[in-house]
Amino acid sequence: MLALDILNQTRPYKIFVWDTKSDFYQEILGVKALKHRGALVIIALVEDKNVEEVCKRAQSLSVPIVVLTSKPHIPDIGNYVFRDFITPKIQMKNLVNYVFNKLNLSSFVILRPESDYGEAFSEAFKETVFAYGGEIVKEVTYLLNTKDFRPQIRDIARSHFDAIFIPDKPLRAAFIISEFAFYSKRDLVFLGTDLWYTPKFIKLIQGQLKTAYFAVGFTNEAKDPYVVGFVNKFKKTYNEMPHYLAAQAYDIGKMLLYLLDQYTLDKDSILMLKNFRGVTGTTSFLPNGDVDKVLHIIQIRNRQFILAY
Repeated sequence: MLALDILNQTRPYKIFVWDTKSDFYQEILGVKALKHRGALVIIALVEDKNVEEVCKRAQSLSVPIVVLTSKPHIPDIGNYVFRDFITPKIQMKNLVNYVFNKLNLSSFVILRPESDYGEAFSEAFKETVFAYGGEIVKEVTYLLNTKDFRPQIRDIARSHFDAIFIPDKPLRAAFIISEFAFYSKRDLVFLGTDLWYTPKFIKLIQGQLKTAYFAVGFTNEAKDPYVVGFVNKFKKTYNEMPHYLAAQAYDIGKMLLYLLDQYTLDKDSILMLKNFRGVTGTTSFLPNGDVDKVLHIIQIRNRQFILAY
């Protein structure tokens, strides 16, 4: 609600809020009800298992909907459906761009879990690396219940590469990095996902860690004036630090207000939005309704998170 400035009664808009209570029927009903009330656009945060049907209902009613989901292919539902959320593809595009152009790294090993999450990020990483002309030296997988990673580490240690990509949750990724420090005496560069952006990740790593990099959708460390202003306003209003979802919702609200002030707020004007500077990065909408973002890159150095870009 911060972005919509609801306390400023001079702004020419109304806000309708529909609490779905995480109920599928209420989510579907809400789309119809908001359309009936004259909503120009719907901002939706619903469960992934329901988001496709919610978007189909918005498409059938010809009401633009902007959803916060990383679920694949959602914008392909129709020309009234838009996504504004970081996806594996967006994260990997930003991460690979940074390590290629800023660090001059071009050969990689992937060590990933046999899970939907690991596979999705691995495929996005490989696709982007190949687009840059880079090399995937080896891809090694492990079961989710793996407790000893020595076989995988020994396999990887025989290869020559610039960095290791581990798309996994903080607990398991920290354990793997700790085992690399014990069983492999090389100074390694690790690459990960935004799940690593938590203080407990660094605390869990045992042994030496040279450095690691990953892309994030939002960081309180950014020094851009609009990020500093958002953080201060959020802390003053809610007495806590903002997280990614709060920042993403804020950006969507600010973007829609910008369009409302500059154009007619409809599906065509949303597609016109390019290079919008927000607290979650620079945002542009693609012709199919999906989003493209320039994200921040976080480095782990001396067991601290540092804003690298």
